[in-house]
Amino acid sequence: MKRWTKMALSANVSLLFFWTFSIPAQCKSALFPWAPTAHLSKALDGTSLELNAPSPSLASIGSVVKVSGSLSDSGIALAGETVVVTFVSPGGISYSKTAVTDNMGRFFSDCMPAVAGSWSVEAHYEGSPSSSPASAPSVDFAATPVDTFLTANLSSGSVVAGTSFTVGGALRSQNYMDPDSQILAGRTITLVLYDPSGTPAESTTKTTSETGQYFFPEIPLPFSGTWSFRVQFAGDSNLNPSSTELLLVRARPSAGYAIIVTGKVPGESGLDSHNKTTDRAYKKFKKRGFTDEDIFYFRYGNPSDPSIIVDEEPRQEPDGNGNIGIREAIVTWAKDKMSSSNGPLYILFVNHGNNEKFYVDPSAEEFEDRIIDPVELDEWISQLEGSLVGDAAEENIVFIYGACYSGSFIPILSREGEKRIIIASADPDEPSFK
Repeated sequence: MKRWTKMALSANVSLLFFWTFSIPAQCKSALFPWAPTAHLSKALDGTSLELNAPSPSLASIGSVVKVSGSLSDSGIALAGETVVVTFVSPGGISYSKTAVTDNMGRFFSDCMPAVAGSWSVEAHYEGSPSSSPASAPSVDFAATPVDTFLTANLSSGSVVAGTSFTVGGALRSQNYMDPDSQILAGRTITLVLYDPSGTPAESTTKTTSETGQYFFPEIPLPFSGTWSFRVQFAGDSNLNPSSTELLLVRARPSAGYAIIVTGKVPGESGLDSHNKTTDRAYKKFKKRGFTDEDIFYFRYGNPSDPSIIVDEEPRQEPDGNGNIGIREAIVTWAKDKMSSSNGPLYILFVNHGNNEKFYVDPSAEEFEDRIIDPVELDEWISQLEGSLVGDAAEENIVFIYGACYSGSFIPILSREGEKRIIIASADPDEPSFK
């Protein structure tokens, strides 16, 4: 900025000279409102672009690394300017992002490294009509392999010896993974199977899908006993190794045994629907490997499907005509079956119910013979449990009751320390709907 100054040296002599000084442009209007813009010149000391060290400087892949910096010109913050931030992977691949400076000249960016190794980050400002371009020296950070874990889901924890089971699961990481990187895809997963003596029996591999999932179908268990297996991932440069714990699967001599009872009330209300339910249960047991000889079916009437074999009409006690009744099926038939070839026992009751009542035989002369209550059912199951020894005594006894208020059986049938599983379709005070 120039101003003319006149100084009087004497009465007859005067001297004219000018002086020059610089001021920031943004101060011009406030300090010198009379100064025209065209007469202002800004001294350019140079544009400064600074890039701070990334945070964190050591991060696992899949985590977020943040960077920040500042842009100024002659010590004045430049706001609203675009800065290009470039991340360079260990393989030399560049990933650029833009950031706009705030009113303090600061800018921020981030990166989610998908490859382990040494990374660098650079920043560049293209400049503007009033500010020159600038680049910040690159700074480094490191990405480390990420920890992983494996999930494993068995088709069944118990199968018949000579058949097979399946295992499915996924390779996962605690860190969020960029879905575009597919970092969990195409990884080799190994399943090692051990026989009941602990000797490795089989080792097989599968490759993970795009979402990190794997599937091992039809793993054979040729003979009975408790087998075990482990699923493993060996790791690589980006993913740390992981393994499941040793998981158990039992190969049984038998799939198990079932006693199915379809009850009836006077007037046969709902009987057709209840028969359909228990017929379907019969087929489900067969599909799981049960034989017809392993299922004792109490049912009113004959099913239309000839593959379903009905043993007797429901009665509590033997009738003198060769029919053993429900109590003997639980106490004697199930004991003989489980003792000859151990397997779990399933007892299924389906009909109308009431509080602590299962309606089974409306034709019985005595009312107590028309129903089964949880106290007498508990006595029958306790007799069975007391007669089992060895491996048979370790098998589960599963009672499934489908009826209104069926939950009223749970408190009496539950036994701490016993291998009982009680399943009811309703609470003690709740109706059950088909």
